[in-house]
Amino acid sequence: MTQVNFITQTYTHRSADVSVCRTLNMYPEGVGNDSKGATKTNIILIGTPGTEVSTDLSSLTDKGCRGLHTTATGRLFGVWGGSLIEIKADKTAIKIADVSDLEDNPVEFADDGVSLLFVDGFSLRGYNLKTGSLSNPTLWDDSYKPKHIQYLAARFIIVDGTSNQYYWSNIANGYSWPALNFASAERSADNILNIKVTNNELWLIGPRSYEIHSISPNPDRPYVFAAGSSNDVGCAAEFSLSSIGDNVFWLGGSTAGTNSVYVSNGYRASRISTHAIEFEIDKLPTTGDGRAFTYQEEGHMFYILSFPIGGKTFVYDLATAMWHERSTRDSNFNTFNVWSPKYATNAFNETYVGNETSNVLELKLDKYEEWDGRPIVRIHQSPIYWNENNLNFHKEFQVDMETGVGINAGQGSEPKLMMEFSDDSGHTWSSEYWTEIGAIGNYGARARFRRLGKARFRVYRVTISDPIKIVFTGAKIITEKGIR
Repeated sequence: MTQVNFITQTYTHRSADVSVCRTLNMYPEGVGNDSKGATKTNIILIGTPGTEVSTDLSSLTDKGCRGLHTTATGRLFGVWGGSLIEIKADKTAIKIADVSDLEDNPVEFADDGVSLLFVDGFSLRGYNLKTGSLSNPTLWDDSYKPKHIQYLAARFIIVDGTSNQYYWSNIANGYSWPALNFASAERSADNILNIKVTNNELWLIGPRSYEIHSISPNPDRPYVFAAGSSNDVGCAAEFSLSSIGDNVFWLGGSTAGTNSVYVSNGYRASRISTHAIEFEIDKLPTTGDGRAFTYQEEGHMFYILSFPIGGKTFVYDLATAMWHERSTRDSNFNTFNVWSPKYATNAFNETYVGNETSNVLELKLDKYEEWDGRPIVRIHQSPIYWNENNLNFHKEFQVDMETGVGINAGQGSEPKLMMEFSDDSGHTWSSEYWTEIGAIGNYGARARFRRLGKARFRVYRVTISDPIKIVFTGAKIITEKGIR
């Protein structure tokens, strides 16, 4: 059998004759760099995590999550509907306050270990982490409606997204906002859509540009423009801005065009989207609704970019510099939708996420279904296999994968792999072929398919929906050369 290139990122090109590779609810992991020759392959595919209910909040709220935050002191808070809720390490939850006068928008948080401040594009609210009191900080203008908030160098910083000015609180006092505590983006006249603090610097990003302000010793101007930090790459979706470590990610926009994805590289912006990802984003009905969050797991740093109206979620992995897709299946219509989680934070050594339900969820790599029992459908489409335009007989196709990992009872006790193939670069597909991949303990099972006809160009698509552990390590093909 011939080992073929099988493990790829999502790369569905504008021309199907180039590539129709797709990786859905699985992600590539490079295992060659740190294995020192201990592995049989350098790259594998791993199933994305499932979700499980950590805390049921239905007795406190019947609304979905609007924001999550872990404080500097390790406490976990979130807003579900109009309720500010704290989740404890033992997974119990208490309702801190009714904040139903907030708008139905995403909620962003910042804290200094004493005060937890949060905004939603309508008002600024504060919660004292020591006394447990809730109050409204006094702004210089009652009509100002802050939308984004950050904390840097003992001051809170807010913007409303409608001007090129940002405002900061008095030092060590998030409840005091003098009228003269403001500055402007200096290198461009476009509005500041969003802000992000990373590496002890403040990123100001607008629709056509960004610039970075650094900490200053001047108490009257605590942040100043960092020389050489301006760039004519802006943001096409304000809630696509997210960060992890020293990296800032966003969906880019400028006078030259939109819908490329960028990550910070020092003060520079490095394009990380491929032409194929940009083609997929361009096809969406709108991109302004793009929203994003980041999280880290087992050395992977994921940037999750979702488009709710278009129903697509694209994920970039900083560890491999590769893209994959995620989706939550709509059980009513049997369709793929945007991935359900909207917000994420790490607390108590777990990754917590919030979605449209009144639950606190956890991401779990060893959970193989959604929190409500829905299966996670995983799909991988291979590169195009061809041999100098020869007509080849495909005698056998085998997926190298971990087998014998079925569960004790129910769906997944006799897991199956489904396969289709296309001989016209993914325009049309064959009927499904099924093969057993081993009940629990049957580690010798092989996922293989035989007598698969002839083709000059062949793409294989494999699908699995059983709630089992998924690890693909490659694929092999037996072909017999036919006529030209």
